[in-house]
Amino acid sequence: MGYTTDFEGSVTVTPPLNESERTYLWRFAHTRHMDRTSGPYFVDGTDGAIGHDQGHDPDIRSCNRPPKGQPGPWCGWVPTKDGTAIEWDSCEKFYDSDAWMQYLIDHFLRSGAQAEGHKGFEDFTFDHVVNGVIHAQGEDPQATWDLIVTDNAVTIADTPPE
Repeated sequence: MGYTTDFEGSVTVTPPLNESERTYLWRFAHTRHMDRTSGPYFVDGTDGAIGHDQGHDPDIRSCNRPPKGQPGPWCGWVPTKDGTAIEWDSCEKFYDSDAWMQYLIDHFLRSGAQAEGHKGFEDFTFDHVVNGVIHAQGEDPQATWDLIVTDNAVTIADTPPE
């Protein structure tokens, strides 16, 4: 049981993401985020299937608690194939969409991002600016809002139902 929200639209990424950034962010979105000794950026669980990284890796401290600072176990934002935008991956029960968008920007995209200098991110440029609006519609017909990104800052604005 849970609450489902649908998202329509995307936010632009300028300059476009390179291949390394696109590949990593796709894997990041399809990995269950758990408290592990491998750290919050880990995307290579031994379960064998992306999206099902709920195996019994020895570095897992808690499979029910995301790493400190991450909004939850699943990030539903993925890069487009050409790297010019970020959009919803259509996963069910995607919670904390605004916090996850800000996390991606602050950790992987913007100048001075937190992953800069970490092992495995040598091919990241950390020079992106994200802008745009994504419309959200919850299960309740009255639950509508926009996720707005302006120069890497994320806000939410309630919108009237259609």
